[in-house]
Amino acid sequence: MFDVGFSELIVIGVVALVVIGPDKLPKVARFLGSMVGRMQRYVASVKADIEREMNLQELKELQDKNSSKIGDEVSANRSSTNKKLK
Repeated sequence: MFDVGFSELIVIGVVALVVIGPDKLPKVARFLGSMVGRMQRYVASVKADIEREMNLQELKELQDKNSSKIGDEVSANRSSTNKKLK
């Protein structure tokens, strides 16, 4: 997604050290790390939900397809049984 090399990370770190200061930088880094972790877990959760819904939809379509086949077979058997009884 983003192409950030090692040199860009060094520049970002130096700028953060100057702007935020050495005493608050560990707290800010910890906070940002936890936010990134939460965001990754949220994205993974959304992906899992979407995949689960897609699988459920496929199963429903397969069930509908199979139930229509079974219904056709049952009606064919009924008609053949009715013909034999008559």
